[in-house]
Amino acid sequence: MHPHTHPALRGALCLLLLGLLPAGAAPRRAASPKDPHHWVKNGDSDGLTTYWAKEEGSDVIAMKGEGVVREPLDKVASVIVDTARGTEWIDSLLVSKVVRSLAPAHFIEYDLVGIPFPFDTLIQNRDFVSDTRITYDRRTRRITVSYLPAKDKR
Repeated sequence: MHPHTHPALRGALCLLLLGLLPAGAAPRRAASPKDPHHWVKNGDSDGLTTYWAKEEGSDVIAMKGEGVVREPLDKVASVIVDTARGTEWIDSLLVSKVVRSLAPAHFIEYDLVGIPFPFDTLIQNRDFVSDTRITYDRRTRRITVSYLPAKDKR
């Protein structure tokens, strides 16, 4: 994935559902009956399609990226959730760390995203605390990494 595809792909605003599909599988549509969001396509870059949606009753914007990755799913998922290496591939991410592990595929994450020049004179860096969950659907062979807003004293 290109680092400028989305400035803070992980942990940015509130929600990211990253559907990783095995090679040859077709990405699902931007909206589905099971998904309450009305996803608006934001762009296509380097095989990644990004979407945004307004969270009903909130000022928060949801984000989603979908793409076909021609690598083993477990390898790709391990890169996405590796907070120690997130700053290597996520543009403007300054700090990313697991605050608390809740289960093998469930943890609380802290992220600090830098604001680039010239906006850094108007807006301060943004930090986010996310309840992060990783799920795998054996039937569809889809891994979903969800980042939801969380509060944690740590």
